[in-house]
Order: sequence, then C-alpha cells, then structure tokens
Amino acid sequence: EIKNNIKKALISPMFAVVATIGAVMYYVIDIFPATAELFLKYNMPLPPLTKKTLAVSDWLGIYWWIIALVIVIPIVVLWRWWKTPKGKIWRDQHIIKLPLVGHLIHKSSIEIYFRVFGTIYAGAGDNIETIKTSAEACRNAWMEDRIKRITIPLMLKEGEAFVPAMEAAGVFTRTSLTRLKTGQETGNILQSAQQIATYYEAETTLKMNAMIEYIQSIVGLFISLAVVFLTVVSAEIATINPPSA
Repeated sequence: EIKNNIKKALISPMFAVVATIGAVMYYVIDIFPATAELFLKYNMPLPPLTKKTLAVSDWLGIYWWIIALVIVIPIVVLWRWWKTPKGKIWRDQHIIKLPLVGHLIHKSSIEIYFRVFGTIYAGAGDNIETIKTSAEACRNAWMEDRIKRITIPLMLKEGEAFVPAMEAAGVFTRTSLTRLKTGQETGNILQSAQQIATYYEAETTLKMNAMIEYIQSIVGLFISLAVVFLTVVSAEIATINPPSA
C-alpha cells in the first residue's frame, strides 16, 4: 500500500512537470521564433532576454534529436539492466538513498519483512526458512540478497545469534535492531517483530502524507516559475519599438 501511494504521489506530479516542460519547449522552439524573427526581418534591436531565448530556440531546433537520444538511450539501457538479477539488486540498494521517497521505501520493506516474519515465526518449525521467506517477501532485492548471503550463512555456519547476524547484513535500521536486541534478551522475538512492523507502518503512513504535500508544493513552484518565464519573455517582446525614421 505504501509503495502504491508513493507511485501515485510521483506519477501525477511527474506528468505535470513533463507537460510544463513540453509546453515551454513548444513555445521556445515554435511559437517564440515566429514572433521574434519578425522584428529581425526589419532590423529591430532585440532586448537581452529575447535575444538569448531566440539563440536557445535556434540551438534546440538543430540539436533537439541529440538531446532526445541522450535522455532516451540511458533510460532504456537502465530499464533493461534493472530486469537482470544484478540490476535489481543495484536498483534496490540505491533507490533507498533517493531524497524524499528513499527512506519510505526502505522502511516499508523493513515493515513487510517483520510483518511476514511475525506472522509465520510462531508456527514455523524452521527459523532459517522463516528468515528466508520473509526476505523474499520484503520486495527489496538488495535486502533479500544481503540476508541470504550474510545473515543465514552466519547463523548456519558460524553459529551466530539471530540479532548479530541480522545486524551484519547492514540492511536494517538502528531502531529495528535495538528493538530486536531487547526482544532477544527477554526471549520474545515474535513480539518485537510485530512491534517493529506496527511502528514503521504508522511512521511511513504519516510521512507519506507530508511527502505528498511537499512534492505538490515543489511542482507548483516549478510550474509557477515556468509561467513567469513565458510571461516575462512575451511581455519583453511587446516592449520592442521600431526604430524612428
């Protein structure tokens, strides 16, 4: 649910930003030159902003396809690489470092992990299988890989205790590890796992609402700046006076 909310929070602003950029590009490349070049035809001096915008328009008109390739090719290559096992691990490792949404994605994965762990831990005959199943359910390939390659081998081969082995994976927050240590010391890992899941569910829900408002504010500011730019450029053209005879 948290991931779906994150997608909803990002998709609408993304389309708004893309539409705004498209409108500005269309104005600068197509509409603006048609007006500004009329003044050049009669050798009228252009204001500084109009002259610079016209130069940018000419440059974009020539090299727009290069810009499109520079943007599209890396996106396609990255998307195809993300479909591979190594690409998924790299993606999920770095996606949690993104501003605004990264920590929410990370904590939602931790919440899912401990929610699944707490659900099957009590009736599980094999705790290793419980850890493995929870890792596969957390929807983060990097966390799953670290738990399977570090935590589980440490417990099976080195005889490491559950909490130190989890800490060695380097994928859990300090808060969750501290709560797990308390549960291990009191002999109630199950209750600690449930408490961690409940805590992060409440935290991510609260921060999600704040993040949506913050993103909407940023997008609104961006659109306002774009409108101001178009207004100023258009108004500057209106101030051009033909040279006196």
